[in-house]
Amino acid sequence: MDSVSSSVQLRTLSHIDRRRSDEETPANSIASFATAPSPTRRKQALVLISTFLMIFQTIGINQTYGVFQEFYTTSPASFLPEKQANNRAAVAFVGTLGAGLTWGGSIFVNPLVSRTKDVRWITGLGSVGMSLGLILAGESRNVSVIPPPERESFSPEDIFTLPVSFVAQWRFGRPQGTRVNIALARKPTFLLQCLAALLQASGNFVPLTFMTTFSTTLGYTSAFAALLLAVNNGVNTISRIMLGALADYIGRQNMIVLGMLGSAASVWGLWLTAATGGGKGPWIAFVVGYGILAGGYNALLPTVIAEIYGIQAYASVNGFIYFVRGLGAFFGSPVGGVILDSSSSSSSLDKLGKPHEYTNVIIYDGALLLLASLCVMGVRVFDATDKGVWKLKA
Repeated sequence: MDSVSSSVQLRTLSHIDRRRSDEETPANSIASFATAPSPTRRKQALVLISTFLMIFQTIGINQTYGVFQEFYTTSPASFLPEKQANNRAAVAFVGTLGAGLTWGGSIFVNPLVSRTKDVRWITGLGSVGMSLGLILAGESRNVSVIPPPERESFSPEDIFTLPVSFVAQWRFGRPQGTRVNIALARKPTFLLQCLAALLQASGNFVPLTFMTTFSTTLGYTSAFAALLLAVNNGVNTISRIMLGALADYIGRQNMIVLGMLGSAASVWGLWLTAATGGGKGPWIAFVVGYGILAGGYNALLPTVIAEIYGIQAYASVNGFIYFVRGLGAFFGSPVGGVILDSSSSSSSLDKLGKPHEYTNVIIYDGALLLLASLCVMGVRVFDATDKGVWKLKA
């Protein structure tokens, strides 16, 4: 799950609105939160290292799938049959399937997590499943069927997350519930929040999926195109911290609105300019600018959920919204691939294509992000209406 630093989240959770008497956090949970002993420095370091490795294994692969997309669809060394390599929608779906299940699986995993005293057996099974998936993917030669692995031995990297998974444990007790309250689910705030999550997840993955392939249409080598994707992710990582800190001053919902509007503007302004003749300058600006702007929503969503719906409803609402985000990730890039294939006039001998062929994909992606922006603006308005007070900082 994407989030800002734990210190920022804890500061947010300490200011949660608890006025809904029927949803108050049980007294014993509040007491355990307040009196729980601070972890040792050794434990803190272990958790940080483990979190880094786990994100490397999950979110890291999802964020860099564009490198695989470019290799499978344009590289002469691609092992896919030519017909499948030319089907960019199907190849894109492979990457977004992994990202979608990473988020969407929360609706199935969260109930299990809330009902177990020791989450390590769940995280352990997850580590084995991820490692097995990578092993099988490494042996596949076809988009639609994964043949049995033929390795003679496993490398240590295949299961490095297994020991990491056993660091997981409850600190403040298990979540109180994983089902969304029906009354809450009917509110415009919640409905718009879900729609925003669906559209943002769908639109967010389109640039990441096609960033390397578009870079090659501008004349960059595959290696440099992969480097640009790495730069985008690196900038995005730093921006999550910076925007999280800035949100403490201007408001978290405000920061999400600005970040979403900025993301849509960068797609239609910079990426579209690069595709319609602007060349490499606007494209580099987009790689960096989108990396900065897109980090806000991903980083601040968990804290905004707690801020709007209360800490007592956090587990249920967060789990459902990330399930919705998973659904959004399923169709964003594949639909973009269909649009790209229908717009392509390149022959099979010229797999790189031309920048202008991405025009309709860019318009589609910008529309998704703009609609998501309007939804988070609606959340901002209805949340203030529900609380009966409009604050400039929220």
